[in-house]
Amino acid sequence: MSGFSEPLLRPDDVLAAGADALASGADCEGGVGNGLSESEHVDDGEDDDGKTGIVIIAADEGAKTLAHGLSFGVTLAVLTNLTQYTYNHASLMRAHKATHWQRHGPTYLVALSVPLVCADLVRHLLQDGGQWPSPGSDMFRPNCKHGVLGFKCLTPVGWIFSVFCTYTGFILLIVGTLWAADFVPKLQAAWKKSHRRSRQSTSISQV
Repeated sequence: MSGFSEPLLRPDDVLAAGADALASGADCEGGVGNGLSESEHVDDGEDDDGKTGIVIIAADEGAKTLAHGLSFGVTLAVLTNLTQYTYNHASLMRAHKATHWQRHGPTYLVALSVPLVCADLVRHLLQDGGQWPSPGSDMFRPNCKHGVLGFKCLTPVGWIFSVFCTYTGFILLIVGTLWAADFVPKLQAAWKKSHRRSRQSTSISQV
């Protein structure tokens, strides 16, 4: 005797019970015992499918509008706070710079990136709200399928808002942030320090 009792339900029993339940459910839907004809059930099913489709479309549109609104709000909040931080950092840590552009250039670049990055998000919001309806605000040409990125299917609006504004905004944001942090001088100093240490270690090993 192994010491383990036989399980009350085996997987085969569970599958068989599930198949029986599905079969009984199909009989009920077919009108067995409920006094309804097959045609009446088909009509009810079509009405339910139509209502379900309308509800799904409305839910998709609402979810899309909510997602665009949240994306715009979060992006605007993050970028404006980053602009304020860059300005305060420049006022404190870059006050010794010689010119106004050297002191506050990073702030200008980060501030300019805010409307550029948010331009395509505003386009989505205007399109969702009906202030700038389709197809005038569409990003892609209709019935155009070309690759994963689909650059050849972009409309002029897509090129301006989705490509030029977005990419230019992120480039300005990255350049301004790295400039404010003095990334290039720090990288040069770290490289020189590393190179100096390697030369010292080489000279010591030769001795």
